[in-house]
Amino acid sequence: MKDRARGGRGPGADDDRPMSVLVVDDHPAQRAYARCVFEALGCEVFEAADGIEGVGLADLQRFDLILMDRYMPRCDGDMATRRIRTGDGPSASAVILCHSVEPPPGQAAALYDRFIAKPITTYQVLDLIPGKPKPQRFKFDVRVRTAPTRVRRTRAAR
Repeated sequence: MKDRARGGRGPGADDDRPMSVLVVDDHPAQRAYARCVFEALGCEVFEAADGIEGVGLADLQRFDLILMDRYMPRCDGDMATRRIRTGDGPSASAVILCHSVEPPPGQAAALYDRFIAKPITTYQVLDLIPGKPKPQRFKFDVRVRTAPTRVRRTRAAR
């Protein structure tokens, strides 16, 4: 990830407060799912239903990480990210992740620190937070053995 020159704490900084995350998405189910993933990792999560609401929250409060959907009504993710970055709000130096089905093209990609495909997974989030222990991925070797079955014929079947 890029370093933020204006002194953002960034994910995984060593202090006692939980990492604050802003989830900006117009779909309530996506916001709820992202909230569950981040809260399970001990983050403090805030939600915004569109880009305008996200910019407003980012102007009022300092967030360590912003998960930004690209396609939203009223104000899309690219425009909201540009407003946050160029503003003087406390979240101007926050790490902003593009959260979409497809990566942003060309110049839009430069706005974001990283692309995360939908749906977000716990493993993707763990890769963003240095110092968090990574759970081991398990490979299951399932071998099903079936006992030979005997078919008994009853008198009615004969």
